[in-house]
Amino acid sequence: MEYSLYYLNKQANLKNLKITEIIDKLNLIGFEVDDIYNEPLLTNDLLNDTRLLIEIPSNRQDLLNEKFFLNEISTIFSVDTYNVWNRLQIKYSFLIENSKHKHINLPINQINSDLKDIVIYKFELENCFTKKSPQWIQQKLKSRGVSPLNDLNDFLNLITVEYGTTILSKCNKDSKSEFVIKRLQINENFENFEIPAGSIVLKNKLNKIVSVLGFVNFNEPNKSGQVSLEACFYDIYSNINKLNTINTKLSFKYLRSMFIENFEVALKRVLSFLEFYNSDLALVVVASNQKAKLTFKNHKTISLSKNLLRQVLNITNFDYEIFKKANLKIIGETNNNFYIQILAVRKDLNREIDLIEEYSRFVGYKNFQEILPKKSLTYSSKKLNNYKYIQNFLINYGFNEVFTNSLVHKTNQTNMFSIDLQNPLNKEINTLRTSLFPRLLEVMHLNLKAGYSNCNFFEIGRVFKKSDKQIIEQDKLAGIFQYSFAKTNAQQNINWFIAKGLLEMFIKSFGYENLEIFELSNKTKYFHSTRSIQFRVKNKVLGTFGEVNPMLENFQQLKEPVFMFEFNLVHFKNWRMKSEIISYKDYSKYPSIVRDLSLTLNKKIQFSTLKQFIQETTKNLININFFDIYFDPIAIDKVNLGVRLEFQKNDRTLTTLEIDTEISNLLKCLTKEFKIEV
Repeated sequence: MEYSLYYLNKQANLKNLKITEIIDKLNLIGFEVDDIYNEPLLTNDLLNDTRLLIEIPSNRQDLLNEKFFLNEISTIFSVDTYNVWNRLQIKYSFLIENSKHKHINLPINQINSDLKDIVIYKFELENCFTKKSPQWIQQKLKSRGVSPLNDLNDFLNLITVEYGTTILSKCNKDSKSEFVIKRLQINENFENFEIPAGSIVLKNKLNKIVSVLGFVNFNEPNKSGQVSLEACFYDIYSNINKLNTINTKLSFKYLRSMFIENFEVALKRVLSFLEFYNSDLALVVVASNQKAKLTFKNHKTISLSKNLLRQVLNITNFDYEIFKKANLKIIGETNNNFYIQILAVRKDLNREIDLIEEYSRFVGYKNFQEILPKKSLTYSSKKLNNYKYIQNFLINYGFNEVFTNSLVHKTNQTNMFSIDLQNPLNKEINTLRTSLFPRLLEVMHLNLKAGYSNCNFFEIGRVFKKSDKQIIEQDKLAGIFQYSFAKTNAQQNINWFIAKGLLEMFIKSFGYENLEIFELSNKTKYFHSTRSIQFRVKNKVLGTFGEVNPMLENFQQLKEPVFMFEFNLVHFKNWRMKSEIISYKDYSKYPSIVRDLSLTLNKKIQFSTLKQFIQETTKNLININFFDIYFDPIAIDKVNLGVRLEFQKNDRTLTTLEIDTEISNLLKCLTKEFKIEV
């Protein structure tokens, strides 16, 4: 933002300060001076001026207008400011108290609105023929980097510069219309722009959009000298809903620099200009919603802990002059707290830490003693310890940790319920991820393409999902791998059983017993059509695992299978620490007996269900596994399963007769329950 030293000196006495002092002070206080201009304001102008290009912090939108910037200058440099405009202010009370103007007798049409904290006034001008504005106005606009055009345009630009209040100028005449303020339910067109749903608009009785709040535009009067003006105040801080997505040259500044104090005085000022410099002008208020009640407060109060102020700034005593200098008015004080009153326009001051920052800004950061904060080096977090355990476990098995973007393209989502961004910076990444799979597949592909063979990756990251119109965040663990590493660090290809066994070992390390495996019900495009499962414990889904779909793009040419998994970390909060006491059980000194069974059963029966049934039915069984599986091409609904049973007792050797009896009873029960064939 450009500011003229000439005009600053006319309103705030900075003449006793050198320009180097001014720049150093502004930089120190947080207003960085990016550049300096020395040139005449106008062509053939004898008035030379020094202009400063000052970078206004993003949280200080109030400083975009001259009035509040001058208040800040007076505070920083401890100088007085002067009110250089009081002409005609009394005459033009807020929005012309009389309902009729002396030139045109038209009633005021009430603007209907159900929206809070919005005030709109429309004016119609007759005989408004543009000409050059006075030179002093041209000079002031040029000093702020605004090019002069004509008197009407310059008047409106001037109050924007001075007060941050923007008044729209439009050629159309809607004097006989009835107006209503609405929030659009669907997208509508206005002046060759598509106005999105949710935008606040002003409509006439024909349901036609007259103007859009935030869509700032200037139009010249028509040939007959007719032009309409629209003055609006909208408190964006009291309205939660988003205004609109239309961006024009001035809309961003317009929507974030509206302050009710400035709105009133700016309106008086522009009306005085219009009448004073154009004696033939006829003006009337044709419509307003002046009955709207604003819930605006001039000040707000924030409590500040004295102990927190001492702790953060490492001070013992408080300088009350600093509070006064920083416009932090102390309206109350106790042994423990200050009660600070500040202007409501200071939207950047909402918390205790904001007040501390403001206090330290005026003390001067260079005046604080450089002391490192005291922090404990033995910080312990249960969550961090969990993550550290997971990282160490997977790294020990040859995985590499990666960190990927949480934004993906909509086509890469694992389900149809995508969470779209309203204003994506990149069209290629326009939705929040619902799974870690898409990015891991991308990482795998890029590494394989580059010729790297060690392609085992995992990520601990956050995913998002919709639930009852709310967005829920979840921490997940996902991995993709193709190889295993033996103790010799030799790279080996792995099959389904080895990959699944690794994840089962991982799950059991967290203390889970009686792990169940089910077929994945909700198929995704990322998994093989028949090689994907769920890990469950007591009907609680821990995660998913499967072979990557070989038909996916970039994975069709691979000779060896690739496996993926994803776990919800909410189920992995604790694990068995090595320091935990584990009860010791003696190994049996008597030999075990192994029997293999070949069972033919319906392929819809889960092995986990079969395993649990066998464990509950059979005595002295210490282990059960399946070692072979065969699908008969003729009996397509059947599967042949090879099951290995291991029996053992701690006090004696089991006899063959005992084992045969157990097997016989087991087969009878299996036949009755699952209709198996032996």
